[in-house]
Amino acid sequence: KKYIHQIWTLLLLQVLFFLVYSIASVSIPYLTKVLFDYDFSAGPGGLVRLGAMYLGLIAVLYGAQYLSQMFSWKADAGFLFHLKSDLVNGLFRRSYADFNEKSVGDYLSILTNDIGALQQNRLEPVMDIINFSLMLVVYAVVLFVFVDFRIAAVILVASLPTVFLPKVTAKELSRRRQREQALLEQYTTKAKDPLEGFHFANRRTRPAFAREHEVALDRQQAAAYKRGLFYSFSLELNGGCLSLINLSAFLAVGVLLWQGEITIGTGVATLGYIESLTMPL
Repeated sequence: KKYIHQIWTLLLLQVLFFLVYSIASVSIPYLTKVLFDYDFSAGPGGLVRLGAMYLGLIAVLYGAQYLSQMFSWKADAGFLFHLKSDLVNGLFRRSYADFNEKSVGDYLSILTNDIGALQQNRLEPVMDIINFSLMLVVYAVVLFVFVDFRIAAVILVASLPTVFLPKVTAKELSRRRQREQALLEQYTTKAKDPLEGFHFANRRTRPAFAREHEVALDRQQAAAYKRGLFYSFSLELNGGCLSLINLSAFLAVGVLLWQGEITIGTGVATLGYIESLTMPL
């Protein structure tokens, strides 16, 4: 909480610009609906206005996305700066005996690996949930109000697994990442010791150093492989859920078009909404 409070202004700006990005993103498919439903007998004036609105939305879309990412990077940098500064300052306040409880390699691994993993596993997932929850709200409002409430209901129900499924895989992925980080600390120590004592090594000790290094490296790489394999599995699982959203919307649009309940413009816009929604998800 302390470190979040120190960067909360940057996080707030990041969320606000992501909200602007979401609104612009959801407005572009609506212009497609207006275009397909446009009465061309009214003359080209409406088309010119639609083109100008489309161009303006593109400018807002990419401008807001850039600013959101800029504040996200600033927040990440601030989070890591405050966390690493507090850690190093805390080490300087420790006694020599307490400091020697860990090796220099362990401390370096904490500074270079563990803190970065903490930022990736704690801060980024929370911000992703906030941002994409806002995006879902924006899309839900537009779909219910400007498109068709039946299509909106189908899409929202189909998208529920994409909200809850990451929570199912996150625990196991976090466990594997922690295992990988622990073995990376051990590997860093094993790699550092022979390098620091290189001038003491001889023909008899060097093969032993090499074997210990290979054992530590093999264990660390095996843990990285297992973590990466499960990460790929979770991505494919989430990708399957996103495909179900596409399928649900596709079938809903097809049924309603067949029944004459919606216009072609509404159907085209719906498919555009799905593409805009599933890409960030």
